[in-house]
Amino acid sequence: MLQFIFRTLLILSFAIGQITDFNLTIDSRNIINNQNLYITTYLDKLKEDLEFYVLSNNFLQTNKELNISLDASITIESISDNRVISAYVLFSNGLDQLLFSDGVDFKYTLGDNLLYSTTYNSLTSFLDYNIFIMIAGELDKHNYKGGENYYIRAENIALKGTLSEYPRKWNRRLKKCKEIKDNTSLRKIKYIYVEINKYLDNSNEEFNDDLIIEYLENIYEELVTIDSQYGYNKETIIYLNSIKEGLVDLCLDYHMKYLIKFLTEYDKDNAEFYNESIN
Repeated sequence: MLQFIFRTLLILSFAIGQITDFNLTIDSRNIINNQNLYITTYLDKLKEDLEFYVLSNNFLQTNKELNISLDASITIESISDNRVISAYVLFSNGLDQLLFSDGVDFKYTLGDNLLYSTTYNSLTSFLDYNIFIMIAGELDKHNYKGGENYYIRAENIALKGTLSEYPRKWNRRLKKCKEIKDNTSLRKIKYIYVEINKYLDNSNEEFNDDLIIEYLENIYEELVTIDSQYGYNKETIIYLNSIKEGLVDLCLDYHMKYLIKFLTEYDKDNAEFYNESIN
């Protein structure tokens, strides 16, 4: 009980610049002896330690205050005799970012003290990689390419991972991070969309409709660029799905149906929604 109280107080002491909510599930159904008492205790302690690590460390080295909520799902494939866990892991902010690792190996032993450090660790560095990308995506909304430093930090972790004792799929994660960072058009769209809403919320009597139109035209141009450079882009589709109602309302208010028609072709999963909005 005292340990629980101490941990709770310590988490609450990090009120700014950290992950404010972390929902973690661990699926061990693929393990034959998953009902073994030791394995049950081992996985319960892993979950507890991961939650504490994510919630109690300050990952955000900036004065900007962000409220970041994360979901993570770990599906365990196997646990070796020397406690190397092989798993599939999904990270999401529940809105517009999703990272899936279709295979990662990390070592966890009961009694491990998980420390936040630049020194590579198969478990904590994997967590940091995902968290840094999530933070980068949030910072991109507040400043154009505002998350650059955090994408670079995630890249550096991934590079270390490729050279580590457990290099499984780190090459793929390095490539994914570079792809997200290099998609400057999507990063610009995120920033512009937030700027539109900030302007709408805080505008004075000298409201300028032309500014909103210019912003929307920029979004259209960047979407066309994404289409020409990448074609279907999963990160763009996920982001569009998170803003589609608000974006369509803006397009209708400012007579920009051509942007909606473009989305009908690009975001085919939501084509019916877009078509209904202009019919």
